[in-house]
Amino acid sequence: MATITMLTLSASPEGVLDQGKTYDVPGDVARARAQELVEGGYALLNDVPPKAAKTPPPPPAASSPLEKATVEQLLAYAAENDLDLGGATKRADILAAIKTAETGGS
Repeated sequence: MATITMLTLSASPEGVLDQGKTYDVPGDVARARAQELVEGGYALLNDVPPKAAKTPPPPPAASSPLEKATVEQLLAYAAENDLDLGGATKRADILAAIKTAETGGS
């Protein structure tokens, strides 16, 4: 699918196309009419990639309550669950050690 952007006002039996507006081809404007408008200098052709070619946004990262926990909460969680933190003291390291301990080191 493509679009055209009108450089001028165009009136025809099919309808009015306003200057500065963009129209879908085919859809709002038939292919033959769009070609006439572009060739006559009344519109610009804008190529649009097919909708199927658009990449969907990645899914949000899985979030667990531990992701939002403070250092103190993470330490308490590790102690309650008898998890070895391997001497980690920084929040990110503690969280990584908990995840590693819970997955069996994988």
